[in-house]
Amino acid sequence: MPLQSFSTARQRPRLPALDGPLSAREARRSGRDTSRLRDTTAPNLDADATGGLEAGYPALPPALGAALGDPVSLLALEDWHKTHSGLPEEQQGYESKLLACEARFRKIERLSARLNLPNSVVTAVAADLLRDVVDTLPGPIQKMAGSILRQVEKSIYSDEPTSPAERQQLAEVLGGGPGGGRPGREDLSERQPWFAVVRRQQVALERMEEHVADMQEVVDLHLARRKSVLDFIVRLQGQERLILQQWLFNFWVFTYRERKARMEKMSTSVLAVPDDLVTPFLSWRLYLSQQRLVRARAKCAEVDKEASQLANKITEVEVENHEQQRLLEESLAAGAELKEKCMVEQQELSRLKQVWADTQPELLLKVLAQTLEVFFGLVVRQAGLKSLEVRHRLARKDIRPLFDEDGSVDTEAILIRWINLSLDKARRYCEDWLDNLAHVENQDGVIMIAQQEDIDNLEHDLSDGVALTALYAMIKAERDQRKFSEKDLMALSEPDKELRTIQLCHCFMEVAPTERAKCLLVPHEIMQGSSDKLQTFLAAIFLDFPMLQDAFVSGSAAEALYERLCKVLDYMEAFAGRAGYEPLADPTPLLHAGEETQALATISVQQILLRWINAQLSMENPQHRPVENFGSDLQDGIALSKLLTIIAPEACPVLFSENREERLDQVIAAATRCGDGTEVLTVNAVVEGQSDMLACFVAALLLVRPNLSALPDSLLAMHLMKLEEVCGEGFAAVSIDNPSETMKFCLELDGCWQEFRLAAQAVQEASKTMSSILERVHAFLGETLSHRARGQPKTMLDAKELREFHLYTQVNADRLSQTLGKEAGKEAGKEEKLEPAVFVKLEEQLRRHFRLLRDIYKHYSSSSPSGAHGVALEGLLKLFQECKLRSKELAPHHLEVIFNDHLEDKSKTGEDRLLASHEFVEVLVQCANKKFRSACASPDNLAEQMLLLIDLHLRPNACNDAESMFQKMAYSPEVRQVLDQHSRELKDIFQLYATLDMSTTDAMQRASTMNITEFQMLLDDTGFLDEALTEVAVQQIFQGIQQDATAADDEENAGEPEDGAGLDDDDEMSFSEFLDGLVAVAAYKYPDPFIPLSSRINTFLLQLFVALRKHWSRKRGAPQVDAMLNALQKKMR
Repeated sequence: MPLQSFSTARQRPRLPALDGPLSAREARRSGRDTSRLRDTTAPNLDADATGGLEAGYPALPPALGAALGDPVSLLALEDWHKTHSGLPEEQQGYESKLLACEARFRKIERLSARLNLPNSVVTAVAADLLRDVVDTLPGPIQKMAGSILRQVEKSIYSDEPTSPAERQQLAEVLGGGPGGGRPGREDLSERQPWFAVVRRQQVALERMEEHVADMQEVVDLHLARRKSVLDFIVRLQGQERLILQQWLFNFWVFTYRERKARMEKMSTSVLAVPDDLVTPFLSWRLYLSQQRLVRARAKCAEVDKEASQLANKITEVEVENHEQQRLLEESLAAGAELKEKCMVEQQELSRLKQVWADTQPELLLKVLAQTLEVFFGLVVRQAGLKSLEVRHRLARKDIRPLFDEDGSVDTEAILIRWINLSLDKARRYCEDWLDNLAHVENQDGVIMIAQQEDIDNLEHDLSDGVALTALYAMIKAERDQRKFSEKDLMALSEPDKELRTIQLCHCFMEVAPTERAKCLLVPHEIMQGSSDKLQTFLAAIFLDFPMLQDAFVSGSAAEALYERLCKVLDYMEAFAGRAGYEPLADPTPLLHAGEETQALATISVQQILLRWINAQLSMENPQHRPVENFGSDLQDGIALSKLLTIIAPEACPVLFSENREERLDQVIAAATRCGDGTEVLTVNAVVEGQSDMLACFVAALLLVRPNLSALPDSLLAMHLMKLEEVCGEGFAAVSIDNPSETMKFCLELDGCWQEFRLAAQAVQEASKTMSSILERVHAFLGETLSHRARGQPKTMLDAKELREFHLYTQVNADRLSQTLGKEAGKEAGKEEKLEPAVFVKLEEQLRRHFRLLRDIYKHYSSSSPSGAHGVALEGLLKLFQECKLRSKELAPHHLEVIFNDHLEDKSKTGEDRLLASHEFVEVLVQCANKKFRSACASPDNLAEQMLLLIDLHLRPNACNDAESMFQKMAYSPEVRQVLDQHSRELKDIFQLYATLDMSTTDAMQRASTMNITEFQMLLDDTGFLDEALTEVAVQQIFQGIQQDATAADDEENAGEPEDGAGLDDDDEMSFSEFLDGLVAVAAYKYPDPFIPLSSRINTFLLQLFVALRKHWSRKRGAPQVDAMLNALQKKMR
């Protein structure tokens, strides 16, 4: 049946109309686009669409393919989808699938009539229906039609994917698979049709064209504005030109008229007959002259200006010429210098090429290797790396004769074989001498060695000393690099075994590597066959003199042999312990917290020895009782026994006795075995507390056994590890005959050179510091023993005295040299500089009288309210008076000046102005220089001047407390407090009246002191002179202040001619004496004993201020008077 007839057989289902009511949400969404839809759909409807509209179907928007989100379009598609979504059920009404497809095609036609074509939805539905149609065709045709359909789809659809939103909307509209297609078919909704792509690109192109049009409008607008501005400027310039022309024309007209008027006036005047011809002519001539003068001046000014400009240009050109000339000369000089350098470099290059040609590189590498070996050897010896040095020295030695056949390592067996090897060599020498025995001096010894058999143990086989004597002789020959000598067998000439063993022990001490090794030689233990200490000693000797032959092996055999050698040395070092090597001493344990290594050079030897004892005791017990002196702290022998146990355990018993006498005997016995010089210690020295002998013993012990090896966590230990690592690698590199290894090591050494250099410097500094300490200790030991030998035991200081020692025995050489040099220069006419040797002698005198100076300082010192401690000016004046130091050369005002000069902190005032101990000593030195400069005129005699001051004044008079009643009252704290309250006003009064005596030239020159006349003037001006306080009483007060200070000088000058030296300063008094005078006057004026002296002095001073203010108020004008009156006015408010 034809498709047409089948299509009309059944009634076609009709699409429902879309004129039904919409939901509120759909109405709101569709309302916004109603006008746009109406405008876009009206012109694009065709005839079928019109028919569709007549059939009741509303028109759909034509841009449904470009905007699937349009609400009205979606409503139309949803309606169509609801109508045709049940296609399988609908197909049940048709006889074939083809008829159903035709029905769907008809419905698509109706849908197309409502949409603008082409449209993505219609295209997708049509393609899907075409697939259904193809599925209804017969097999051969279906295959061909499917191929054609695929080509058609490729021509319709592009490879550009659709957006997820569009795919989701198509799925909702079309139904089917996830993308809107049906299962088993390609989902066309994932690809966009070509017309959709073109439509989107057309829209983008239209937007860009619109944007270009907008930009073109902006450009045209700006060009129009620019043209308008240019037209305005041209019109403005034309108007300005016109106005300028008009102005110029008006100016010309005005000028013309003025000129014409002048010409008429001049013609009138010329034509008129003048009465006087001379006057106009002279006026004319004068006018012309003035005009010429003006023009000449203007021209002259122009010429001057041009000349000035020309001169400036010439100057600039000359300066520039000079600069260019200088640059040219510098360039020529630099060029010549560079040329010369180039020639020198070329000559040097030629020389180096010649040297390189003449020098063989292999030789240079050998020299480099030898130099590195020598350099590392020096570093190793300096750092005390004995283990590394031994390994390098024995690296090419043959160790195989000392091993068993199985290659096992046993220390005792190795020592036995080593002794047997030496004994075999000595035996061969002695057997050769037996043929000519008459010419041998020590025949017995040679025979005994020749008959001696190899030893089997280290106990009984060595007890007779024969094998040990042979070993000693071989070691002596090895050390001295000579042949075996029978003279070294002298110990065997002694028939008594005990004496032979003693003599043998003395011989072995010559070759003992360390002091600890010497203590291991005990004669009676060797005779008895005790091998513990002897075996340790032999291990230490083996490390120094192994007496091995060279090994002629190479390659892997040499490496294996070296490994066995290192293994043997490790065993020997472990067995020898500290007796084998003496490590580098580290001075760090001798430092206190915050001190640098350089501080050890400034502290005394006694303090170093005490620090060393405490450092050693701290190794065993950090909480030990510190040793602070060489007397009482060491008398019981406990500290000495602990010290010996730490540094010489091999010489000490296992446990010291609790009994003091037995313990002291054990200490003395152990001390005698510690080394050279330690025999000075005796039981009497310890019991009696002879500090000098105990200090000598400690010094000798420090010299032979410092026991200051670097601690594992110390900085020096880290440096030693670095040196050992680098030197070990260096020895390994130079021992191999391989230039590449040597150069490789040199590059590695260059990379770590800074660390290596720093470590070497630290080791060198530690070595120098310890050498300096040991030298000082050695000198101290010799000096102390010489004092003891002369019967003048040296006094040892305790720890507290050692801490104070440098405060009283060291002076500031720079400050004293400057001060004393200036004073000496005033007399000589030029400033003199004191030599360092002068201060060395001075400090030696201070050290001799350390305790006296310390006692004087503590006696006259005082404390301030702020807690400071030192000697105040009052204490210094008290010392001055008690020691009878007043003289012409050293007056109280001199002492005040010296006191102020030596105060380090000038900012302190009042009671805080105190001298520290070192400042006090320097003040005494300067006082000695002033007082005894005439007796010892040369500044180099500063030590002698200080000695005179100590012997004549300080030692006999200081710290006697022989004060008079007036001094006790005048220097009481209450009186001094009152004087301090008024010190400023009293100083102003003193300075004013010290300048009032103008009677003599000498009095005028002494403006810093007050004489008796000025003192009487002060009392007279204040009205204190009356019947009770007469001028005679004032003179008695004046003399009473100074009578104690001159008594000593009178005694010293007794029997000598009275030349007045030291006494002509009695007419002058300093400010401190002025205060004493006021105190005496107050006591004289107010003698009431029931009122405290301080209150009487305060009342007297206030009356004094009132009287002076009244007296000087009418005599203002002088600066000193005004200053005093202002101070008194402030005080009296």
